[in-house]
Amino acid sequence: MGDIVNALVNLVSIGLITKSIVKAQAEESSKGIYWGQAGWNALKSVWSIVYYTRLDQRYSMLTSILFLAASVAYTLRLLKYRNQ
Repeated sequence: MGDIVNALVNLVSIGLITKSIVKAQAEESSKGIYWGQAGWNALKSVWSIVYYTRLDQRYSMLTSILFLAASVAYTLRLLKYRNQ
């Protein structure tokens, strides 16, 4: 049960960051990037992948990988539009 709850929380996070990606792409602009948040998302994702793997929580681990991918995509999108 805990695996499903953790996975659902991760899915909500992925949905929220995906909305940010879509907004940045639609506006084709970014005022900059706060590297603390980007670093925290990456660190939290890597930790979650390791942690959930050790707990044998496959759904949580999979959604942590997806969140890491979404975070990287968002960071790259902000970098692309930061000077426009």
